[in-house]
Amino acid sequence: MTETVNKLAGLEDKAVELIDKFESIAEQHGPQAIELGLDAVRVIGLQYVVGHVLVFLIMLSCIYLTKKMGKVVGNCPITERWNDFWPCGPFGLLYGVSIFFGGILLVRLFNIWGWVALFYPELWLVGKFFR
Repeated sequence: MTETVNKLAGLEDKAVELIDKFESIAEQHGPQAIELGLDAVRVIGLQYVVGHVLVFLIMLSCIYLTKKMGKVVGNCPITERWNDFWPCGPFGLLYGVSIFFGGILLVRLFNIWGWVALFYPELWLVGKFFR
C-alpha cells in the first residue's frame, strides 16, 4: 500500500511540475497566440467579404456586357415588346443567370457574421462558441 501511495505522490509532483511549465509557457506566449488567433479570424472575414464583393462585381459586369451584346445582335422577334429590357438568344440566358446569382450574392453579402469577423473578431469567436 505504501508503494502505491509513494508512486502516486511522485506522479502528483510530476503533474504539478508539468502544469507549472505549461503555465509559464502560456504566460510567455499567450498574448501572441491570442493575436494570431484574432488575425486568423480577420482573414476569414476578409475572405468572406472580399470574395462576395468580387463575385458580385463580376455578375454586374456580366449583366452590363450581355445587355450591350444583346443590343449589338439586334432585335429579338419573339420578345419584340421586351427588347428594351431583355437581350435576345444566349445573351438573354447569360443575362438571366447573372441577375439570379447577383441577387443571391447581394443577399449573402449582407450576412452580418462576415462583417463581424472582419471588424470584431472577438465577438465572432464568442458567436462561434455559442453556435
